[in-house]
Amino acid sequence: MLKLLARFGLVGLMNTALSFAVIMTMQFGLHLSPAVANAIGYAVGICFSFLLSRGFVFKSNGGVESGLAYGVAVLIAFLVNQAVLAGAHAVLGNAHIMQVAAQLAGMAAYTGVNFLLCRYWVFAAAANASIAGQSASKT
Repeated sequence: MLKLLARFGLVGLMNTALSFAVIMTMQFGLHLSPAVANAIGYAVGICFSFLLSRGFVFKSNGGVESGLAYGVAVLIAFLVNQAVLAGAHAVLGNAHIMQVAAQLAGMAAYTGVNFLLCRYWVFAAAANASIAGQSASKT
């Protein structure tokens, strides 16, 4: 399980950096609203994250079904992200640093929800097989 979390964390860090760079560019460079900038950032990261989550993190060979399930998982995580983003903006205000903090809070919520959905639903069979294989190699 620790290797799974480490792989997920590595992909998450790369995806977070990519998404965050896109969000900040859209919000502060192109002056789009925080919600629109956030949506664009996550759209860019979805394909990147799915490919690495499927192949590297969970070592799944799932096809269309896993792609569709991943899409649903991402949608759920994104809705949580948007709720956290809106709540954080309401509490923290509109100063630039507070907007950055709100985006980071939304990203953290998204990451936690996405891991749980991927581990226990989208790629559950592959993740369970990987963990079982690691346990068998220790005995």
